[in-house]
Amino acid sequence: MMASLQKLPLVLGVVLGLLAVSGQADVDPRSAPLRAVFYPYQQGPAQAEGIIAGLRLDRTTFEVARAVLPAELLQYGLAGDFAVTVQPTTDMPLQAQYIAATEHYASQVELGEGELRNYVAGLPFPLIDPHDPRAGEKVAWNLRYQDEGETKQYWSINEHRTGSGIVARSERFYSIVQTGMHRPAPGDNPAAWEKLGVYMKRYNLMLGPADLEGTQTLTYRYDRDTRLSDQWIYDPKSRRTRKVVDNPYEAPGNGELLAEDIWGFHGYLHAYEWTYRGEQVVLAPGPIHAAAPTWGGHGNWYPVDPWELRRARVVEALAGQGWTVPETQANFVWLRLGERTVDFAAVCEQAGVVVRPFPGEGVRVTVGETEANDIFLKVTEGFRKEL
Repeated sequence: MMASLQKLPLVLGVVLGLLAVSGQADVDPRSAPLRAVFYPYQQGPAQAEGIIAGLRLDRTTFEVARAVLPAELLQYGLAGDFAVTVQPTTDMPLQAQYIAATEHYASQVELGEGELRNYVAGLPFPLIDPHDPRAGEKVAWNLRYQDEGETKQYWSINEHRTGSGIVARSERFYSIVQTGMHRPAPGDNPAAWEKLGVYMKRYNLMLGPADLEGTQTLTYRYDRDTRLSDQWIYDPKSRRTRKVVDNPYEAPGNGELLAEDIWGFHGYLHAYEWTYRGEQVVLAPGPIHAAAPTWGGHGNWYPVDPWELRRARVVEALAGQGWTVPETQANFVWLRLGERTVDFAAVCEQAGVVVRPFPGEGVRVTVGETEANDIFLKVTEGFRKEL
């Protein structure tokens, strides 16, 4: 999709699939509140006034969906950029073992700093108190440890289209993602992964175009959220493998989505301040009953397979410390400081942090090693309190 979906400071309407992707399983929860979490459509599908299965949403009818769509997306529907049909809500079952693990372990889970204490498996926080000041953070952890199975495979295409819809470049990938910790049956966790603290591994293979074919990346995502991911890349031209920075804030292929948003939100939780906005019904793309998605609308930029109403928990995420940080497509970020640029650069120099100041504008900060990044974050936090 060509429309911009994310800016920083980040106000990210994360539609979490915890209520949305669940259905009947063989194990029945022992309490009514848990039944409502795991079987949200047991009493009927999600509903919104004026929206029924079979409704065609286009520039003349999109107004009826105002309450169930973000304003950033609604504006394109009202402008006639794309049209979709509403399909019935799909009920997708979770693993019975995942539900059983939630029942068994959830009561002992506590929020820590960059990690959960006493978390073993299942949904960490199935019951959310909307008055809890850390409710948003708990929902974010629920998203991270949602039931996604142990192994997933993707065959993806990233297309660069012109304003008229012509495909200027097409990149094809094969990806496999596997989790090795917190499986529903703890005995299934690979011991080597647990010893290293590796929660997830992701392997990507470029299938095309010819200039990138054979390029491979391997990423280790650690269970402790404050530990930066490790990534290695293999270049078939030089036949060399090197370790690189895994930057979740880059935009692959110079697109509009950041790397952390490619498969839903897969970024660092500690980098954001999470606010719970409650449960609501949303209109979202539904499961596709075909081998590939259908694209249409202006420039063929939009997925136009049927959408559906779903119940969701919604949170907002604000970039930590409240700095205005533009999207980056490299291993550096830009802080706009205006007349305070020179002062900030001086504070950084005193702390032993190297930045590149542009007087009157801001500073360019290169993403470095973990220790240097931690020092820099402390400098920015202290400097912001003085503003």
